[in-house]
Amino acid sequence: MAVYPLRWRTNWVKVFSVCTTLLIVSIFVRITLVAYARKREIGEGFAAHNIGTGHVSADAIRNASDGESRQRLLFHLVWTTNADVLPEVAALAVRSVCRFHPDADVHFWILDADKFRNEPPRFECNVQYKALDLTELFAGLPISTELFTKSSRKTRKYHIADSARLVLVYKFGGIYLDTDIIILRHLAGFSNSLGFQDEDFVNNALMIFDKGHPFIRFVIGQIPGYYNARLSNALGPRLLTDCVTAWWKQKPNNAIRLDDPTSARRIADAPQSAIFVYGASLFYPIDYMFDMSTLSEQSLRQAVRGAYTFHLWSTMIKGNEEAKQFFLTFFSKFVGV
Repeated sequence: MAVYPLRWRTNWVKVFSVCTTLLIVSIFVRITLVAYARKREIGEGFAAHNIGTGHVSADAIRNASDGESRQRLLFHLVWTTNADVLPEVAALAVRSVCRFHPDADVHFWILDADKFRNEPPRFECNVQYKALDLTELFAGLPISTELFTKSSRKTRKYHIADSARLVLVYKFGGIYLDTDIIILRHLAGFSNSLGFQDEDFVNNALMIFDKGHPFIRFVIGQIPGYYNARLSNALGPRLLTDCVTAWWKQKPNNAIRLDDPTSARRIADAPQSAIFVYGASLFYPIDYMFDMSTLSEQSLRQAVRGAYTFHLWSTMIKGNEEAKQFFLTFFSKFVGV
């Protein structure tokens, strides 16, 4: 057996170490470039159709929506947790619907509804509590309850909630809201609409769609391929963002980015398959990574100026009772409580 001098072996170790480092760096650079290209593709693609980016006053919005303000809207909320009572934030979310849409029908879908300890609370508008029968809901679609059998107890509720919301707006149409979305204005002026949560991702906490819209059917069809039993967010914003990008690639007019909520009604040539994706300031005015130490009533009031909804991210209030009460008190003023 050949025995190499110590310095040769040392040099080989150095060469191997350098090659390994270069390989790791090249992989990192590749991942970064792919992520940048995807971000640029989304941003530039929508920028070509970015219409009416100027600020619109509350009065202008109210006047533009006047003809639709009496439209009877249908809202969907989904509850999949094991809690046996409705939390304060969820109750405030429902009250915000009633405040700005008193004639709306609100369907509050509950998984395992029999676990509620007391009768669910009553509200001033037409809130109907409905059992979420997944077998019936998923019938006729490329997903079933069997898909989630591998989900852990922790991830299953997220997978069901993310899938059910899509199917509800597809089969019934209307407005889907997370139970921590607070409505700040009337939503009648929106149709087939989504919103960016930041510069990169489209969020699924608020979706406004006509019954049977082809885009939602397309997203539902991607669920089996995106499903990952171990990832709670496998079917959330990443899935929706990828589908929006794919929808835009099929035909640029299929996905139109807007920052002016009154512009959509002025796009006469938009196809029926079109979806409108709004900037974060309208639906998600504060990012989920917001630094809570800088929060004040004045800064929050400035942030929600012009917004239609506010997402009270769990990262803002989980384990922080003081922050939760601050938000509840602040937004109760909008709701009229």
